[in-house]
Amino acid sequence: MLRRLLARLTFRAPGLYNGGTWLQQSALLTTGIAFLVLALALAGAPSARAVYTSPTGGPVTMPPATQGAATPYPSTIDVSGVNGSIVSVVVRLNGLSHTFPDDLDIVLVGPSGQAVMLMSDVGGSTPITNVNLVFDATAASALPDAGPIVSGTYRPTNIGANDPMPADPNLPAGPYGTALSVYNLTNPNGAWRLYIAEDENGSSGSLTSWQIEIVTIDLQATLASVPSSVNAGDPLDYNITVTNAGTDPVSNVTVTGMIPANTTFNQITPPGGWTCPPPASGASSFSCTATSFAVGTATFNVRLNVDPATAPGTTLPLSATVSSAIPEANTANNSSSATVTVTTSANLEIVSLTAPASINAGENVEAVVTVRNNGPSFADSASLSLPLDTDTTFVALTSPDGWNCTTPAVGETGTVTCTLPTFTLTSVEFRLTTRVKPNTASGATIDSTATISSATTDPNASNNTRQATTSVTTRADLALTVSDEPDPVSAGAQLTYAITATNNGPSNASVVTLTTSIPTNTTFVGLDAPDGWTCTTPGVGDIGPITCTAPQVGLGNVTFTLRVRVKQGTPVGTTITLNAGIASATTDPNSANNTATGESTVTINADLSVTISADKPIIRPGETLTYTVNANNSGPEFANDVTLTMAAPNGTSFVSLQKPLGWDCTTPAVGASGAITCTTPALDVATDTFILIVTGDTAPDDITLTNTATITSPATDGNPSNNSATVTTELQVKLRVYLPLVTR
Repeated sequence: MLRRLLARLTFRAPGLYNGGTWLQQSALLTTGIAFLVLALALAGAPSARAVYTSPTGGPVTMPPATQGAATPYPSTIDVSGVNGSIVSVVVRLNGLSHTFPDDLDIVLVGPSGQAVMLMSDVGGSTPITNVNLVFDATAASALPDAGPIVSGTYRPTNIGANDPMPADPNLPAGPYGTALSVYNLTNPNGAWRLYIAEDENGSSGSLTSWQIEIVTIDLQATLASVPSSVNAGDPLDYNITVTNAGTDPVSNVTVTGMIPANTTFNQITPPGGWTCPPPASGASSFSCTATSFAVGTATFNVRLNVDPATAPGTTLPLSATVSSAIPEANTANNSSSATVTVTTSANLEIVSLTAPASINAGENVEAVVTVRNNGPSFADSASLSLPLDTDTTFVALTSPDGWNCTTPAVGETGTVTCTLPTFTLTSVEFRLTTRVKPNTASGATIDSTATISSATTDPNASNNTRQATTSVTTRADLALTVSDEPDPVSAGAQLTYAITATNNGPSNASVVTLTTSIPTNTTFVGLDAPDGWTCTTPGVGDIGPITCTAPQVGLGNVTFTLRVRVKQGTPVGTTITLNAGIASATTDPNSANNTATGESTVTINADLSVTISADKPIIRPGETLTYTVNANNSGPEFANDVTLTMAAPNGTSFVSLQKPLGWDCTTPAVGASGAITCTTPALDVATDTFILIVTGDTAPDDITLTNTATITSPATDGNPSNNSATVTTELQVKLRVYLPLVTR
C-alpha cells in the first residue's frame, strides 16, 4: 500500500534497544514468569491464570525514512511451568502509539511455531497515542480499516493481503492467519515472540509493553490410598483424586470409576459441588459430575463391597478417569489404575453352647451349639468338632441343611464331626443329645465342648471353642412285683414266688436291699437269687426273714425265685400272703412302687381216683387170678406223696405185682397173702396201672375173695369219694355138677 512518508517510523518495545543500550528483561507486573496454583475451590472461584508481560523500556526509534523491523525484533516473553495444553490465548498491546497505524504489521509466534497476524493494514492514517489493544478470539469486533483505532478488545485483523515480514530464523514464512485457535492443544511453555515491522517509510511509533494471557486445561486423575490387598467380604476403601492443573475452571467435568467383578458399589463421598448418583444394580462403573471444576484438587472417598465368596488370589482392577468436553493434548494423566489382591479371613465363632446345669445319671443331655461366621470372608472347609464326654454316649444330632455329619453309633462314645464346603456369613444351630451313663457317680461333671475351624485364616482363634459343664446327680426308681404259682395252691403243695426287682432309672442304684419273710402257713424250701446278690434265708422247713443285698443295680430287672411249702392241713380258702420291699442308698423319686404283695388261695389240688377189676368172677384152688388196678389223677395239679393200697386177699397167695415207673411197693412174700402198699412222690395228671397176680388157696368151703384199692395224698382232693374201689371173686372148693334139664 502506498504511504506518505511524513517522518521516520519509530517503535519503543520493551526489551529493545533504547539509545543504543540493551535493556535487561524484567517483568512489568512481576519478575520472571509467575504461575499460581490455587487450592481447590468451588465453582465460580477465580482462575489461576497468569498474565505474562514483556520487559519494560523506553520508546524505540527507527530511521525516519526506513521501513523494516522494529528493535528488538522479536520481543520475547518466556513462559515456563504452565501445566496442560492451551485452550485460549489473549494478547494485550499496552501503550501503542503510531503516526500512521496503517503501516504497522504485528505477528505473534508461539513456542511451537504457530504464527498469528494480530494487526496489519488497519487504522488508516489517523495517528494513535497510548492505545491499549486486546486481541481475543471471542471479541465481537475487528480493528477498523480506516480508523481511528481506540483502546478496546478486538479480533486479530488483517486487511488485504499479507504484507511480507522481515526475515527471522524463528519467524515462519507467511502468509499468516488471524485465528488465535492455532495455539490450542499446544504446549504453552517456551518463547513467545512478537514481531513488529513497518511496511512503509516515514512513520514512527512505540509500544510500552505487551502481554499474553494463556488459558490451559490439564485434568488429572489419581487413585490414592489403595490397599495392596483386601479380604473377601471386607469393604474396599480408596480415594480418587482429580486435579484441575490448568489455569481456569473447567465446565461439565465427569469422573468415572470402575466397579470390578466380585465387587458391588457401596458408597462414594464427593467433595462439594460434585454430584454422584448411585449406579444401577450390577453396573460396572459409577460416575460423578461437576458443572464447574475450579483449579485445584477434589478427592472422592470410594467404598466397594468385596464379595465374601471371592477366592483368595483374585485381583481386583481399579481405575478412574476424568474428562470434559474441552480437548486436551495430554490425556495420559486423565486416567489412573491400580490392582488389589483378594485375601480371605473368616472369624468363626462358637456364639453359644448351652447345656443343663445338672442332670441325673442315665438321663439325656441336650447341648445346643450356635456357630457363626462373622466374616468378612466365606470360610472354606468348615469343620465343627463335638467330642462326647467319656461319661456319655451318643443319642441323636440335629444339624443344619448342607452340613455333613459323622457320629458315633447310638449308645457309643466318641466325637461328632460336621463339615461344610463353604460356610457363608450366617449363623447355624446344632443340637447334640447324649446320655449320661447310668453308673456315673453323683457329683461327677459332664463337659460339653464345641470347636469350629476352617481352611480359611481366622483372625481371632480365641472364640473358636466354647464349653459348658453339667453336674451329675443320681436318681433310681426301684420297683418290685411279686407273682406266685400255683394259685390257688393246695395244702402240702410247693408254692413258688417270682419276686422281680426293677430299676427304672435313670441312674444305677447303689447299696440295694430286698427284704421279705416266709408267709404264714408255709415253710422255707429254697431261694434262687440273681448274680451279684447276697442273701440270708431261714433253714429248709423253717420260717423267718429273708434279706438280699447288692452293691449296685443297673437298669432293668432281676428275678428272685422263692419256694415255700404250704403246711399240711391248711384249710381251703386260706390266703397265703408274701410281702416284699426294696430300697437303696440312691434317691428314689417314686417310693410307692417299692413294695409288692403276692397272695395265693389254698384250694383243691388234685382229684385222685382208683379202679380195680379181676379177670375172672370164679376161681378154683390153685387157679390164678389177675387184678388190674388203675391209679388216676384228674388234676388240675399233680398230687404229691401219693399212697396206693391193695391186697393179696385171704384165700389167695401172692404171685407177682407189675408196677409203673416211679412207684415203690411193699408186697407179701410169694405164696403168702397180705396188704400191698405202693407210694410215689408225685403223680402227674395221668393214670398209672398196676397188675397183681394171685392164686386161689385150698379151703374147706367156698369163700368170697374181696380186694379193695385205696389212693391217698396230702394234697387236697376235690372228690374223695372215688378214692377207693372194691372187686369180689368166688373161690369154689366144692365140685358142682350141673346136669341138663330134660323134660318130656
